[in-house]
Amino acid sequence: MRSIPLQIRNILKEVAEELGEPYIVVEDVYYHEFEFLKDCMERTQKGADYSEYENILLKHLGTFYASKGRINYMVRRFNKNKEDGGS
Repeated sequence: MRSIPLQIRNILKEVAEELGEPYIVVEDVYYHEFEFLKDCMERTQKGADYSEYENILLKHLGTFYASKGRINYMVRRFNKNKEDGGS
């Protein structure tokens, strides 16, 4: 079983009751969206140019896209941590 924060678990229980579906079905649907997003983001090779990353639209949640500035910031921070001996 997944470790789920209490607030999210309560929301999922309410949705399951409202829809008349088993709790586990609602939980699987909830996690499937984020697993799909993670899989799409991981498809692009590390070190690729930001323009190679996909824009991902999840209906009712919005579009997730690569920002050149954000990627550059994360690369600089990662490199700084490596130089400082961090993990």
